[in-house]
Amino acid sequence: MTEPILRIRAHALPGSTLLTVSGEIDLDTAPQLQAAVDAARHGPGRALLLDMAGVDFCDCSGLTVLMRARDRGPVQVHGARPQLLQLLTSTGTRDLLFGPVAPQALACPPARADAGPRATQPADQCPQAAEHARGIEGVPAQPVRGVRSH
Repeated sequence: MTEPILRIRAHALPGSTLLTVSGEIDLDTAPQLQAAVDAARHGPGRALLLDMAGVDFCDCSGLTVLMRARDRGPVQVHGARPQLLQLLTSTGTRDLLFGPVAPQALACPPARADAGPRATQPADQCPQAAEHARGIEGVPAQPVRGVRSH
């Protein structure tokens, strides 16, 4: 049996921190997400942007981390896949975690031209992510270094 893998990359932005999350968020990996959220809150800004386009699965353990983060300051979830959207909708938390920015705003165009018109890729896998994120509140045209990545 393989252990669940959760990858989290942190990017310091003016007034906020962007966490790009991929993998599975469950009882085993939620502490890793919690540690990243805690570290981001000690970073350069209070607002927390979460690019969840790469999250394949999230259970109530992950939801708890998201709601605790929201209790400590502004949180916006972007790029959520259907399973996470269903979890947020069925628990009545979707409107609490999605800000005025469209949920897919941080998802980048597909890496392959034949992937289809609705296909996206997580921002951390896209070399032009900063360009695609232009216009999202708090996201600059160039990534800013300074927050440790997990």
